[in-house]
Amino acid sequence: MIVNLIGPQGVGKSTFAQWFIEKNQGWTHCDIAANRLEAVGRLCSPAVYQTERYAWKKLQAQCRDYSDCIVESTGLDARLESLWTSDAIRRGIYTVRLEAPVETCQERCISRNRPPIFGYDADECHALELEAELQGQVMANIIACVENLEDVERVYEAIEQCILRAAVLFEERQII
Repeated sequence: MIVNLIGPQGVGKSTFAQWFIEKNQGWTHCDIAANRLEAVGRLCSPAVYQTERYAWKKLQAQCRDYSDCIVESTGLDARLESLWTSDAIRRGIYTVRLEAPVETCQERCISRNRPPIFGYDADECHALELEAELQGQVMANIIACVENLEDVERVYEAIEQCILRAAVLFEERQII
């Protein structure tokens, strides 16, 4: 099964994915941002077109090669649809959207002290506002608020239960 983990930068997608994978053997984390960073190193060029092409091809291969994976992205890229409808991918896709107030995401991004990922201009805060606005238009099986870090473990456990139940249902009935 593929978990389509979406949300704006700073919402906690990587944190949840890492938490989930540590608790559930056999799952793989597929992160488009990590693929982009790898592409820059391999291609020795920050050319956006080449980087994006490499990153998305690698993501498609990861989805094809790993039986259970979490794909992490903003969920706003049109290339996701072609990934999901690819002949190579014949599994359930379960979308989890993480949400937090824009201000919270901005604070988290600033605290990382790293440059924004490709696709963003120097005004990362404005980009986050646009992402958050568009997120409401993306269909999701689960929408979870991860604003309060004191409750995050409980929220993660609830999401985990839903994902694992969906995986069982898909295996049993070939649905979702």
